[in-house]
Amino acid sequence: MTQPDSPLSRLPRKQEDPSERIRAILSAAHKDGDSPAKPPVRPDPQPAPGPRQKPASKAKPSHPFIRKDKILPAFWTVASIISMTVNIILAAVLLSLWNNLSTVTVKIPPVKDLPGDLYHNFELMDRAHIQTVIAVDAQVPVSFDLQLDSQTVVTLSQDVSIRGAHVTIDTPLIDINAPANVVLPAGTNLPIRLQMTVPVQTMIPIHLDVPVDIDLGQTGLHTPFTGLREAIKPFYCMLEPDALSVDGQPVCR
Repeated sequence: MTQPDSPLSRLPRKQEDPSERIRAILSAAHKDGDSPAKPPVRPDPQPAPGPRQKPASKAKPSHPFIRKDKILPAFWTVASIISMTVNIILAAVLLSLWNNLSTVTVKIPPVKDLPGDLYHNFELMDRAHIQTVIAVDAQVPVSFDLQLDSQTVVTLSQDVSIRGAHVTIDTPLIDINAPANVVLPAGTNLPIRLQMTVPVQTMIPIHLDVPVDIDLGQTGLHTPFTGLREAIKPFYCMLEPDALSVDGQPVCR
């Protein structure tokens, strides 16, 4: 069995005839085509693979193992998130208070003037008067006995006859002393005496406008007003040692 020429033999050699080089290449190609093909090499039979044995698994521990290197970073992450959230909320609250600071300052009166205002108002309330007019419109029942004992004169509205009256007439022409029937004409004035007890039971309508003037200093409110002044007096004197009352008298004595 001839071995094919080496590829190095195909390289041109020095000072060779070109025609010889071509013939050498053609002859080499012809030899390669005429050489019998090599039989394919069969691989050696491999033994049939047996059942694969699983590697022995490692025994799992009875209790799960907690790794500290994983818990601590998670804890610090959660703590950082909570801290940042609280800081953001506090910053928002402070910003809101700062924006509304001017409004709060305007609405709240100065604290220094508060004790003085309270003291003077309590003093004025103790000296105040309630003045009003109360309209009274009611029916008042009346029940009593009226005693009458007086002299009066009545006038007859018609003729009145008196029978069996004793008449005495003594004149130069006539002398009569005997009972008779007497007629008193209408319009005659008669002096009489009234002596009697008259029961009175009636309803009297009352329509009155009653003026009312109540001095609070003379009522039960005087004591609480005085107590309120005495309670606020130490703070008032601490802030205003030269404070004066409504009458101009020194408060802090």
